[in-house]
Amino acid sequence: MNEKKEPKFWKGNSVDGFSYGIVTGFIVGVFNIAFIHIWHLGIFTWIVIWLFVGTIPAFKDTKTEEKKRQQEVKDRKTVVSIYEEEAQKKIKKSSHALVCPHCGSANVQLWNDQANIKKIKQTSSLNVNPLHPLTVFKHNKKIVKKHSKTKIAAGLLTGGTSLLITGTHDNKSHEYHCQNCGHVWTHR
Repeated sequence: MNEKKEPKFWKGNSVDGFSYGIVTGFIVGVFNIAFIHIWHLGIFTWIVIWLFVGTIPAFKDTKTEEKKRQQEVKDRKTVVSIYEEEAQKKIKKSSHALVCPHCGSANVQLWNDQANIKKIKQTSSLNVNPLHPLTVFKHNKKIVKKHSKTKIAAGLLTGGTSLLITGTHDNKSHEYHCQNCGHVWTHR
């Protein structure tokens, strides 16, 4: 009594036909705008593919309801396992974010946070700003960073093109000390 009636028109897979038609119609429409200039060619392509795939029984999904349920359960399990793996990776990364490259210990202390600074230039000049009449001298500090030798070498090898992207300054600005083995290294 709960038998499904056979559709009279949509005997194929109308949902897949619709999505295939949208994608192909968009691609044909862009190509049409660029080169051919036929009126509404992308829309015609979309409708033709939708009707073709949706009405021909050869495109119909032949899976039974039981196989569809089994496939859904498999898909859910794989999605859950992917989320669990990503969560485990995040936990591992967060708990071992900073370890000694020499011994692998997590017992690390920040030794110096200005390892990248070459020198600090300090200049003083006479204040000529009328909005600050009580300030006689103006003091400016400029931090000069060290240049990375590897970035300069890469710039020489690539003809200077890598310097446009990376620059020459060294980005390793913190110096760390391992409490277990005494190793000192620089890191970001």
